[in-house]
Amino acid sequence: MLRFDSYSHQLAVSRDGRYEPVEIARVSPFAAELQNLVGAIHGREERVRVTPAWGRHIVEVLLAARGTSSRSGREVRLD
Repeated sequence: MLRFDSYSHQLAVSRDGRYEPVEIARVSPFAAELQNLVGAIHGREERVRVTPAWGRHIVEVLLAARGTSSRSGREVRLD
C-alpha cells in the first residue's frame, strides 16, 4: 500500500505492516513538459511525452468547461 501526504509531499510504502518513507523529487510538471519539448527539438530527447493530440484534447475540455458548460449550467459531451 501507498500513503501520500500531498501537503508535505511525503510518500510512504507499506512493507511488512510498516510504512517506510520514499524520497520523491519535487518537479514542476509544466517546467518538465517544456524541458522535454525543447530537448526533443534539439535532439536530446527521443520523443515528446505530451503529444499534440493530448494538448488539443485539453484545450477542447477547457473551452467546453469555460464556454458552453458555464453558460448553460449543463454538462458538455465531448467526442
